[in-house]
Amino acid sequence: GLSIDGATPELQDELRGRKDAFERVTTAAKLYVKKNFDVSMKTSLNTKNKNQVEMLIELAQSLGMKSIRFGGTIPTDWNQHLVLSEHESVELYEKICALRSKFDIQIKISSSLYTNGGINFCSNLNMGKVAFNPKGDLVFCCNIQDGISKVGNLQDNSLGTLLSGWLKMSAELQARRVNQIASGNMFEQYDTCCFCQDYFKAITSHY
Repeated sequence: GLSIDGATPELQDELRGRKDAFERVTTAAKLYVKKNFDVSMKTSLNTKNKNQVEMLIELAQSLGMKSIRFGGTIPTDWNQHLVLSEHESVELYEKICALRSKFDIQIKISSSLYTNGGINFCSNLNMGKVAFNPKGDLVFCCNIQDGISKVGNLQDNSLGTLLSGWLKMSAELQARRVNQIASGNMFEQYDTCCFCQDYFKAITSHY
């Protein structure tokens, strides 16, 4: 999938930090489509592109993309000004769902957008699928920053050991999350992704 966060050259270039970002990614998309690859588009919604949802879908469709997937912006130390409020995330989730009937292209939503406020549990916590990167690392979730959600590597551990560690992490996260929701100790932008981010930052060693 190709990451496009701005429906206009100006915004894509600003968000990506280079003047030719929009031109480069759209040129690549056209090339892959011409070569008969199934190309998808990934968009992280934020405070600057939240009003471009329909334009982004139209862009993906015009480029011949197979699908577009919308996610939220995961908070880091440098992007707090881009992070959507809980209310904005819920509104965008509902808007995207409504737009599905208007377009032929597949429109998908990542858990980083729709888990806000405890609406849904992240699919990763239900072990719907596991992800290995090219290095052989089992990664709990690719939304977690800086690679800190690595469970282990296939060169050093058996598949069974890695899956066991994955399940232990998932169970602990689910239990902590339920307890926090039950306590009522939630906050603005509390959602599965922010919660997991803090959890993995606090871990000093993996299972």
